Amino acid sequence: MALGRLESTVVAVSLRKKLAPLLSIQSSSEEIADCDRHTPRQTLTAARPPSPDDNPAHPDPSACPRNGRALRSDGRWRASGVFTGASNVTSPSLISALSSIHYGSILESPASWIQSVKDNLSKNEESFDGNNLACIISRCQTLRDKEVSGQFLQMLASIQLSFLCQDRLINADPGPEKPSILKFYRSHVEHLKHAPALRTLQEWLAAGAKFTRIAAGGTVYSLLILSGLGLRSVVGRAHGSVHTDVASMLRRPQTAGAGEQLILHRVIPTVARMREELPLRLDIGGALLDCTSLRESDLTLGRLQTKEFKLPSRSSSAWQICSPVYPEDGQYLSISKIVSSYLVPIATSDSTSAMPAVPDAQPVQALPAPPNFNVDIIKTTYSRFHPTNTYFSARHDWQENAVWTESHRQNAELGSPVRSVDELRKLAYFYPGGHKSLEDSYIRIPMTAVDSGLELQNNDGSLMAFVCTAMPKDLRDVLYPSLVACFDGPDLFSVWRPSPANENLPQPFDCLHFSWYNRYNTKGNDAPSDVHPYELRLGNSRTNVWQMLPYTSSDMAEYGQLYDRLVQAFQDVFLWIGSVLQVHLPQAEYSALVQVAESLPGNVVSPVEPFISLVVNINAQTAAHRDRFDKNLCLALAIGDFSGGGLVLKEQGLVLELQNGDFAVFRSGEAMHFNLDYAGTRATFVMQTDVGFDAWTAERNGWGHSSYLC
Repeated sequence: MALGRLESTVVAVSLRKKLAPLLSIQSSSEEIADCDRHTPRQTLTAARPPSPDDNPAHPDPSACPRNGRALRSDGRWRASGVFTGASNVTSPSLISALSSIHYGSILESPASWIQSVKDNLSKNEESFDGNNLACIISRCQTLRDKEVSGQFLQMLASIQLSFLCQDRLINADPGPEKPSILKFYRSHVEHLKHAPALRTLQEWLAAGAKFTRIAAGGTVYSLLILSGLGLRSVVGRAHGSVHTDVASMLRRPQTAGAGEQLILHRVIPTVARMREELPLRLDIGGALLDCTSLRESDLTLGRLQTKEFKLPSRSSSAWQICSPVYPEDGQYLSISKIVSSYLVPIATSDSTSAMPAVPDAQPVQALPAPPNFNVDIIKTTYSRFHPTNTYFSARHDWQENAVWTESHRQNAELGSPVRSVDELRKLAYFYPGGHKSLEDSYIRIPMTAVDSGLELQNNDGSLMAFVCTAMPKDLRDVLYPSLVACFDGPDLFSVWRPSPANENLPQPFDCLHFSWYNRYNTKGNDAPSDVHPYELRLGNSRTNVWQMLPYTSSDMAEYGQLYDRLVQAFQDVFLWIGSVLQVHLPQAEYSALVQVAESLPGNVVSPVEPFISLVVNINAQTAAHRDRFDKNLCLALAIGDFSGGGLVLKEQGLVLELQNGDFAVFRSGEAMHFNLDYAGTRATFVMQTDVGFDAWTAERNGWGHSSYLC
């Protein structure tokens, strides 16, 4: 069953030849809305619905990037009585999928799935003897049904795990360390015989939160429908607020638009019959949930804390068919014991810690050991806040900035190269008075001069830049092949050869922003706490409910399948980089980034933790800019077979000549930076965190007082 954008085929089409040379100057690869440079963004798609990240920055940071008026605090909040969904990117297609299965379906019927679940819970095993046609057909159907029931039981196990983890964190003994998933893992999971990796556990919990949300909307029986459609993994990987929007539509079909009739006449009647034929009890935190009871389901499943707004109240008229209470003395099936084919034997004295294993989980592994390599530390007299260093010397007009950048590229190319870390000691005298003595002076740092790691510090001891060349060879060698494979071939990757100086303006490059944002948000400081935020209107204005909570970029929805490919292909690289940063970044700044990563709505796990956003740049050569929306630090990882392309930090006078597999962490909001010309095929991964999340971690965008924030 196709799900629109959830399973759309990624087709990367370069727009390079469609743009005139002058108009094709590309804006920053690391940031998409920065008023420090006004250059048009080239994307991988011809057209798509507008999004806040598609617009050039407005000089007034409080203004709406879509030319709308900024939300002012002089309005008065009022209850409108109309519930507004926060996103509809993929939720209609998921509603359509849910409605495609019913008891009158020709190809699929829930009856066989229900029987398979019963068999798994009551240990009725099917014999597979015989190889005649009847036996083989029976075997195919039985295994298909077992697959459906297996997915369903995995979804329920993820829900149980999420609640168990939450209860353990809430009831954890107070201590010097704040309760966290890492602490839970080390205390309760790491010692188990078949303990999953920490990241695997985090992914189970994130998926469990999504499954809980959908079950809270359409009961756990809606999860059985999704399992029958083979959509467990798709839903578990869905990005943004899809799960919440679907759950809200299921509870209140009148908000689903064209999907209202599908929910009323297909989904709800199917759920009603399922609850009659498969009465289940589910152990949630030590208490048995009667899955046939709407009231119990709403109360119990609504307890999970997901850093989102609670779901709206259920429409009693729409769900009237499911209101009869199943007899207490009825024949319930309890989801506590599953046949051995769905359990991994876990030797533990704590029986509540034994969790069903997910067949397609990551291989069992311990927490990644922190990489052990030498890091040379060089202290400088550079002052971050000296007026010379904070002044934006590039040009705000994007055409003028292209010319300015090209002239400074030539100066950087003429910089003095160093051959060893010892020669870098002269940086101690490179900033008399806290800044460069000559604006056009640069020091080039080839990666051959770096042993494994290099940390440059400002005069106050803060980080200027961290450079790492220690990526293991087995990871480094597959970076570019893996990236090409994710894009289904090398068509998008150009072999670049720099042209003579000033002959042509820089060509554009393709970029994708898989990002979380918290900008231009609708704050709720003065909003009533007893009315659901999506039912509020500010005065008579049109209220932007889409940005009450942090939200994902349009590329995340448009290219969700590509994003999943990248995360899968580079998971070991991201984990290795994360372990390096945990050891070598300043502790305060690392902790600040992790705090944001652990605050994402829906308990989402960032694959690039401690950062939350991944930008992919193809054939990248950036113009001079600062990323004013970056929180403290960003990371740039070079990928490809190329020469040149050094990362220039203008005020610091440094050229970091990163090669394939090398990365640099620097203060992208303070340091004006750009790339030198290069020859070959080159791409970069940029990891960053939106500074707007400060408002989310501090006060949940002003909604922290709302009784509807869970």
